[in-house]
Amino acid sequence: DDLRSGRTRAVDLVEHCARAIERLEPTLHAWTTLDLDAARAQARRLDHARDTGLPTGPLHGLPLGFKDIADAAGFPTSAGATRWANGPC
Repeated sequence: DDLRSGRTRAVDLVEHCARAIERLEPTLHAWTTLDLDAARAQARRLDHARDTGLPTGPLHGLPLGFKDIADAAGFPTSAGATRWANGPC
């Protein structure tokens, strides 16, 4: 509700997540690819859209992470294997 109402900004949520990742990633090794610049830019666009009254959905502004077993445009898909870190062939 805080994100939907604007009490919490998407940019603030991304920064909170970025700090948690910075703190925990050296131990967890959970991320193969992390594009925080793109996440921050998208969060700014989403906050602006909400601020100007554009329609929003239930995940609007919520940072998401995806396993690298699914193809995503602009990101490598290695299934966690160094063998495929630069593509399957």
